[in-house]
Amino acid sequence: MPLDIGVGLLLGLLVDVLFNTQDAQTVAVVGALMCLAPDLDFIIQRLLPVHRRRMEHHRELLHIPLIYVPVGAAIGWLVAPHWAVLFVLASLAHFVHDSIGIGWGVPWLYPFRCDSYSFFYHIENANGKPTLPRRRLYVWRRQELSKLAATYGDEHWVRNIYGRLHPYAIIEFVVLVVGLVVFAAVA
Repeated sequence: MPLDIGVGLLLGLLVDVLFNTQDAQTVAVVGALMCLAPDLDFIIQRLLPVHRRRMEHHRELLHIPLIYVPVGAAIGWLVAPHWAVLFVLASLAHFVHDSIGIGWGVPWLYPFRCDSYSFFYHIENANGKPTLPRRRLYVWRRQELSKLAATYGDEHWVRNIYGRLHPYAIIEFVVLVVGLVVFAAVA
């Protein structure tokens, strides 16, 4: 999430420069919100009755790039072209972020394939040893996600990633700080 905010701010500032919107602050803040928007599916899922929740894999409602990006871009285009461009960039940045390192990836090819894809997946056990072989691309079969999450998942992932000096947390916070510094300097 910190990375999404930082990248969203930077993309908003870039779009402001490219389209000369004359409203860098608004475009940057909206960029950060657009970069976070796909994770609204987590909140939606939390509002569902307990028997309908599947919290091991929240990326099912809005994490569908082949549908989410074109629909959002079309809506943005109706308002102004720069909003469409910002939506596409912010959404793709979020999906790429969710596909790298930790988590169960994104169903990039849905509705044609239900599998989720992640790159350079990295998860360690309590001893710091990798739990899965290291590969560049992982394909997670939809029907296997619940079992994988039960076997390898970390119900305390927020604390274990963001609450200590984990490499992913460091990268995310650095990007957030860079985004905030550039935003403060420009806007």
